[in-house]
Amino acid sequence: MDLMGSLLKGAGITPESLSQAPSPEKPAPKQTLSDSEIMGNAFVFLLAGHETAANSIHFSCVYLALHPTSQRRLQASLDRIFGSRPISEWDYDRDFNPLFGTMAGAVLAEELRLIPPVSAIPKCVPNHSPPQPLLINGKEYSIPPATYINLVSLAVHRNPKSWPAGPPTDPDHPAHPTSNPDNDLEEFKPERWIRADGKNNSHDSTTTLDTDPASEDAPNTATGTSSSANLHRPPRGAYIPFSEGYRACLGRRFAQTEVLAVLAVIFKFYSVELAVDKYASDDEVEGMEEEEKRGVWEKVRGE
Repeated sequence: MDLMGSLLKGAGITPESLSQAPSPEKPAPKQTLSDSEIMGNAFVFLLAGHETAANSIHFSCVYLALHPTSQRRLQASLDRIFGSRPISEWDYDRDFNPLFGTMAGAVLAEELRLIPPVSAIPKCVPNHSPPQPLLINGKEYSIPPATYINLVSLAVHRNPKSWPAGPPTDPDHPAHPTSNPDNDLEEFKPERWIRADGKNNSHDSTTTLDTDPASEDAPNTATGTSSSANLHRPPRGAYIPFSEGYRACLGRRFAQTEVLAVLAVIFKFYSVELAVDKYASDDEVEGMEEEEKRGVWEKVRGE
């Protein structure tokens, strides 16, 4: 994944253009991107997404501390992928797709479903543009020029029409007091992304969805797709943590790689758990029976 190389190639800067002296018969190729545009895009790749990636890492760790069963499944998956290989032998070409298409990818996808980087994504039809079509529930609407629309990712990511969902884990204490009280779409369940068959994800689910691969954005080397083809694929428009279409986040694949690499390093060698020092010291916890430990942990989890 050579992001900088793609920028330079798009600017008309290639090894051939640098090695050949211009002549009247063959003038130097026109540079389509200015130096400042190349630097600006490099800044976006390397710096602009760090706070959103850091947030995804943070909330993934919090969710996994709250859901130790999912954490153990992630660790088992990482053991299968990396075995006893040291970090120095981990390789993007070899290891990214297995990470992206298994429990690590499911953890990232579920965290982004619940806490997307941008809660409302602005879109517009420019003043002098022709009306643009918008498809909603199979019906096409015409959006006139000078119209602004916000795509509310927090809402579409929780729409029960678009997602496989089971009953809430604890109906008496729902994850949200008013939203989706009769299903588990407000809960962190990365297992919902693990496909149980070749068509869709029906694991732990009362609803299954058929997805149409032809309706998905065509991936490219810079951005890829928002979730792996080996995981559950929501209908187009139902999952937009990086927006969608030609204006999707340019640094999507970079961010996915960055977050998955950090999660893999942490959970291949360590576990995370809730801090219970408000109720007991480490020495006190060490001397507790399992039932007593769980009681203290549940107090913290309920806060």
